[in-house]
Amino acid sequence: MTDAPDIAMDPPGGFPSGGVMTVLREMIGVVVLLLVVRAAEPLFFGEGFYATLSAHPYWILVILASAQGGILTGVLTAAFAALVMDWPPRPIGVDITAHYVSAAIVPVQWLLAAIVIGAFRQQQIRHEMQLAAEVTRLTGMVTDFAQEIELLDQEIITLELRAATGADLQPPKAGDNPTPPVGDADPDAGMTVAGAA
Repeated sequence: MTDAPDIAMDPPGGFPSGGVMTVLREMIGVVVLLLVVRAAEPLFFGEGFYATLSAHPYWILVILASAQGGILTGVLTAAFAALVMDWPPRPIGVDITAHYVSAAIVPVQWLLAAIVIGAFRQQQIRHEMQLAAEVTRLTGMVTDFAQEIELLDQEIITLELRAATGADLQPPKAGDNPTPPVGDADPDAGMTVAGAA
């Protein structure tokens, strides 16, 4: 019977080796959206507008990427969002370490959210892959059973034809009496013998 194909899993992302192109397409879409959102700030709102918001707009993209693609896509999205983020300038008199630690709180939150949401989504992806493998295995079994049933039907038809033609066309064996049974004897022949007597 046909066995289900083995699905190779990449440990970092937990996606099939054949799904690398899917991850790349997702990342390209996320990068384009990030660049569009980043370009919209100076064009429509002015530099530093996103920093004044209680929730950065990149949150939406990080959550969507993690919920759709899993851990790998979510973490890469969070990392790229941190790179293109409009980091606020350091105020005068503020320690540089304290400033960047404070500014890095939001990117770290993105990363943690991507890990948590991505891990949940990753379990769903693995479950879906297992179901797909099981469907493939069962489909192969059904196909094999159908082929075996078809072969058995053909064999039965062949045996029936052989039995029918063998009964009609089988030649008489040596030693068999070729004389027909008494009930099938010609009555005219019997009358002729009786008249002659």
